[in-house]
Amino acid sequence: MATSRYQPADLRRQIGSPRPKGRENKDTLCRNVLIYGHCRYEDQGCAFSHDQNKNNSNSET
Repeated sequence: MATSRYQPADLRRQIGSPRPKGRENKDTLCRNVLIYGHCRYEDQGCAFSHDQNKNNSNSET
């Protein structure tokens, strides 16, 4: 009886854990740009979008 209790766990291990959904950083405006108007990490590998005009056009409507 105790073995049937652990079978679902064994099945889950075989399937593997789901991969976390990654954010679409290139579509998300950088917080530094929102707050300060610029990002000091833009040229150093900041993964977020720094184009203010692209994202403002969506919110003006």
